[in-house]
Amino acid sequence: MEFYKYKDELSKMTFENFICDQSNEESYKKLYLLSTSFPFSDNRIVLQGPRKSGKSHLITALLNSVHESNPSLKIQRTNGEDFVSHILFEHHSKSLGFTNTSAERYIDKLLSNNVVIIEDINYVDKQLAEECLTKKMFCELLDKWDFKNKLLVFTIDESYEGRITDDDVLDRLAAFEKLFIGKQNKQSVHMLFASWGFDSPLMRTKFSRIIPQNDSLFEKTCFILPYAGFDFEATYKQEKEYLVEFGFDPDKINMVDCNFNSTSKAPDYIYVPGGDPFKLLKTLIDMDMLDVIKKCIFEKGTVYIGISAGAYLASKSIDYVTQLEDNNIITNNIFDSLGLIKECLICHYEHYSYTTLKICEEIIGTVSMAIRDDQLLMWENEKWSYIE
Repeated sequence: MEFYKYKDELSKMTFENFICDQSNEESYKKLYLLSTSFPFSDNRIVLQGPRKSGKSHLITALLNSVHESNPSLKIQRTNGEDFVSHILFEHHSKSLGFTNTSAERYIDKLLSNNVVIIEDINYVDKQLAEECLTKKMFCELLDKWDFKNKLLVFTIDESYEGRITDDDVLDRLAAFEKLFIGKQNKQSVHMLFASWGFDSPLMRTKFSRIIPQNDSLFEKTCFILPYAGFDFEATYKQEKEYLVEFGFDPDKINMVDCNFNSTSKAPDYIYVPGGDPFKLLKTLIDMDMLDVIKKCIFEKGTVYIGISAGAYLASKSIDYVTQLEDNNIITNNIFDSLGLIKECLICHYEHYSYTTLKICEEIIGTVSMAIRDDQLLMWENEKWSYIE
């Protein structure tokens, strides 16, 4: 057991003396349950949050609890800087003939443990562009890890999107469940926007970078708003099939109806597929649903996924969409919509001219964000990024 080598005080960090509040409650509950569930059910975690938010305390509490319950388990705790140092030291020592050890042997040592914690993995990514060996060994650790019976946890400051930039590493981290802690937890929900949805193989690949296709996804709830479609029931049925193919549990996918209100339990995801944006808006207004959806996004942590018409709905008004599509539904010229974002979105951007884009901006009085047919756009913590 190698996780008390820093300070004796670490042994005193437990779940019982961790200060739990709204900013860390979800991560606390998840790690607490995980610590008592050997063999581990959810066994690959990325814990994200700003410095001094309590990540180290929670990780130490996890290890203390696991060790107390299963003292025979082999546990290794390290950090990104030590990981890189070991890889490079072992490699260069072998090249100089000082030892018969190697970087591969260090990875094998990590693989021999039942639990491995690597903190501050953002340091690892700093080396990926310069040290091919670091990237190779990091990916090898993930590829060889026995995810059926062992636990692998990484921590990183803030969110790893934008910090971890290597595609090969991102592809592997997509399978990890992401937990948030600290102030970021209040805005940890992404909003995802695209021109095409889960029916597109290309877009499914891009969605998988943000929505891990692992066992945890099967536990997530998803509500569909099919009201931009010509036939609501048919649209719901088709979109549900696409979500099931992606990895959602069919029993946890439902269609939002008038029974859903501000007191209802919020889903993990709200999915709004494309179609007629004006029909979508009018239906939701008639259902008195706009404020309910907005509360889910900003107060209850629901992830909003808007496709074409669903993306337009996120703006403060869809008045500008009259420049893009015919309106035969809304006759009172009231186009106020969800207001989740300040910008206006232009889906299927390659099909419109730059002049049209500028007209849209003038109508709504804000800047636009263009989304081509092959792009996935993410909003997180008031920042925009394209997911490649």
